[in-house]
Amino acid sequence: MQAPIKFIGKHQNLKHDYLRYIEECQKMVDTINPEAKKVNVEDFNASEKAQAEIMGQITKTLTRIMNMLLA
Repeated sequence: MQAPIKFIGKHQNLKHDYLRYIEECQKMVDTINPEAKKVNVEDFNASEKAQAEIMGQITKTLTRIMNMLLA
């Protein structure tokens, strides 16, 4: 289903941010080395920080959409 015209920009932002979030989740998983039973803590923390920033952007976009719906 396609988003209504007034939401297309916000919809595209959400798609882009969710894809970035998935990429960061994969980066976090990739920091784990099960054979060595180790985690690359620096990369893990960087991914965690990036995920938090992306979720902040997603929340901001969703809030804008909700405000548009209520206006």
